[in-house]
Amino acid sequence: MNRVEVKAKIKINPTKRGYEVILEGINMKSPYKVPEELDGKEATVIKEDGKIVKIICEGKEYVPEDLTPKKESKTQQYQQNKQNSEIMATAKAPYNFVPLNHTIVEAENIPEFDKYHIDRHTGYIDFEIKTLTPLYIRNSDKNSEKQADFFNVDGKYMIPGSSIRGMIRTLVEIMSFGKFGYFNDERLYYRGLADVTNLRNEYQNRIRNGVKAGYLIYIKNERKFKIMPAEEIDGKTFEKFEDTSNEFYYEKQDDGSWRVWSGKFSNKKKNNWKIYPPDQNAKLIELKESDVKNYANDKNRNIPINILELAKVKKLKSDKKEIVFDKGVPVFYVEFKDVDGNTRLAFGHTRYFRLPYAKTIGDHIDQHLKDENKIDIAETIFGKESKWASRVFFEDSSLKDDPSNAFYETTSPKILSGPKPTTFQHYLKQTENANRNNLNHWNLTSNIRGNKLYWHRKTSHDSNETYSWNEGSIKKDTQHTTIRPIKEQKTFTGRIRFENLSEVELGALLFAMDLPENCAHKLGMGKPLGLGSVKIFIKNLFISDRENHYKKLFEGNNWFSPIKQSKTIDEFKNSFENYVMEKLDYLDKSKVTNLWDIPRMKELRKLLDWSNTNKSDWNEKTRYMEIEHKITDEDKPINEFKNRPVLPKPIDI
Repeated sequence: MNRVEVKAKIKINPTKRGYEVILEGINMKSPYKVPEELDGKEATVIKEDGKIVKIICEGKEYVPEDLTPKKESKTQQYQQNKQNSEIMATAKAPYNFVPLNHTIVEAENIPEFDKYHIDRHTGYIDFEIKTLTPLYIRNSDKNSEKQADFFNVDGKYMIPGSSIRGMIRTLVEIMSFGKFGYFNDERLYYRGLADVTNLRNEYQNRIRNGVKAGYLIYIKNERKFKIMPAEEIDGKTFEKFEDTSNEFYYEKQDDGSWRVWSGKFSNKKKNNWKIYPPDQNAKLIELKESDVKNYANDKNRNIPINILELAKVKKLKSDKKEIVFDKGVPVFYVEFKDVDGNTRLAFGHTRYFRLPYAKTIGDHIDQHLKDENKIDIAETIFGKESKWASRVFFEDSSLKDDPSNAFYETTSPKILSGPKPTTFQHYLKQTENANRNNLNHWNLTSNIRGNKLYWHRKTSHDSNETYSWNEGSIKKDTQHTTIRPIKEQKTFTGRIRFENLSEVELGALLFAMDLPENCAHKLGMGKPLGLGSVKIFIKNLFISDRENHYKKLFEGNNWFSPIKQSKTIDEFKNSFENYVMEKLDYLDKSKVTNLWDIPRMKELRKLLDWSNTNKSDWNEKTRYMEIEHKITDEDKPINEFKNRPVLPKPIDI
């Protein structure tokens, strides 16, 4: 075998099908691709018997098996092309994500709270909020009829300061490249028995290996849940039996075993199980409190009973007869390992129960974005529970318009039944060429997409319109609610007071309030339906001269309020912007001249852009996908979630 090493320069040539690799100096075309960023780089080429077998560039080796997919048969190619076409590039949702930042911008020192600091700023911001779409914030009255009304105190309609505070804090956190705060670090559950993705094999491997049956009991004096294993017969603790009943039911047998009818599954299939009698000699398995809590928090568990409560009361009322669980409630369970290697227990009321992911939501967030030893700008301004207080105070914003004709009539909005975090192809970062066989799910190593924000949508009040937020009347069922939203083009006036803010901190607050042209904020309920788009206008920035504040009490007939000669709103915003950009030392300042030029800020701006609503197809692009979607009434409905299409980045919508 003739093996030689030669030097060459990599040149990337664009083609209609992508690009080709030319190895200049040896006048050969590479039989496989190398990463595009190697264009113009010097490389060492290994040839055997005149054929290229390896390219070495910048210390890394590139070989054919790494870079060239095996040639597929025409049938395989057809199936793959068909599958890839089903992974819709047009996945849609009324929300999207601002990507996570890779660097945390740490804040300046927090001042002492026992005095006003001359080098800092104390005062208030007066502003107006104008509704661009209907806006609804639920009334706090516990009376169900009054609860549908817009938030008010003794008939005075207002936007609670807490609502505005939460909205502004989220934007400050994003814009200041802060930590990823206020996420629910829960463990999600899944049932992937018939999933079309790679999750199916993972579920089937776990649920078919090691699942046992037993009886869930509650030890009242210990306040603990435990499982008593069922007897083993030929190595099994349960068996399947045939029955055509669709009804979920328990039935105790004379030998102490139990029959469990799981009810209708996957529309047609029914699974029925006989669990062998309790093993009175077996050691009880104590459930960790975290496993019980995770089960209780699984909001997507669609079951007719709560087996935790059932284990406590030991009785189930049924149309047939009352069922008494004297030895515990029949359950299925399986052990699994979490990311720390700890043995955990998952359990459910049927054979194919929902399993918890090994990783929690927090496991998909980089540690530096949760680092308690770092303090970001949002924390210094808004405070940190049990550590230090907030230095900004949001007052309720009062309705400026006449309330007699400011509101729509009480009605029911459309049902919000969109995707949940279990829709991992939306909530987790996916590879560039993701298809349903290689999607990242909650058991794999992939970060979350980022901060979830809702698109602005201009939907109709007319219930007959295709894109309407309104059902047209009050629906009295368990799935609907009732609301009385305020109309478009109505104005609220509000004030934010602040104490001892630095130029950078005050600039951050103003930067989050005073958005670029055509951008708007989102408030209140019904954001996915198109409600809650508002525009904030800063009317006055007052900064008190604390040094002279107590030297004089009155000025004419009014209190004396000395004004500190200060910077303009834009100057404060610039101070914040410059501070953040200086901390982001990876930026090429010749190309990135302001915060909004940074790629993740461009994604944010796209999400905040109100002018998107003027596009004729915008409501279609930003609606929830449907399990049974019809383009026209004559069309056969399709399940838009079936192939788990990946949600594009905001900038690509």
